[in-house]
Amino acid sequence: MDVKVGMSARVVFDALPDAAASGTISAISPTANSSGSGVVTYDVDITLGTADPRLRPNMSCTAEITVDTRPKALTVPSSAVRTDSTSGSKYVLVGDLKTKAITQVTVTTGVVVGTRTEVLSGLTEGQTVLIGSTDATSGNSTSAGGGMPQAGVSVVPGPGQD
Repeated sequence: MDVKVGMSARVVFDALPDAAASGTISAISPTANSSGSGVVTYDVDITLGTADPRLRPNMSCTAEITVDTRPKALTVPSSAVRTDSTSGSKYVLVGDLKTKAITQVTVTTGVVVGTRTEVLSGLTEGQTVLIGSTDATSGNSTSAGGGMPQAGVSVVPGPGQD
C-alpha cells in the first residue's frame, strides 16, 4: 500500500514516550534515500495536530502511518491460517468444543497486520479456530497447554467503534 499526502499518522518521540501526537502527512519527498544495504526510503513530513511544548527540532521519533482501516474486520491469529500444498488454497481448522470434531474450512484472506490475518470469507464470528499442530491421521491436537488448541475468531472494531 502506498503512503499518500493526507493520511493519518501517530508519532511517538523516543525522549518523550508520553508525548504521542496525531498528525497528517503533509509532504512526501520525490527523491529517494538509499542506504548501504540497498534499502530505499523517502522522507515524509507530518503536520501535528497539537504539539507538546517539550518537543524540540530533530528529536528522534517513530511514526505509525494508517494506510487502511477495516472497521469490524473478521480476524484470526496468523498461525491458524494454513496453506494446502497441492492447491495453494488457504484454510483454517475449526473445532467444535462439544463434539471435539475438527473441520477444515477454506478461507479467503485479506491483509495481515502483526500476528493477525483478516478473513474475507469462509468463517463467521464466534467459530473456534485451532492454532497448534494437528495430527491429520489420528485427529489428535496438541498445544503447549494440552487439549484442543483454540482461539476464538474475533471482530476488531475500527477507530471510534467500541
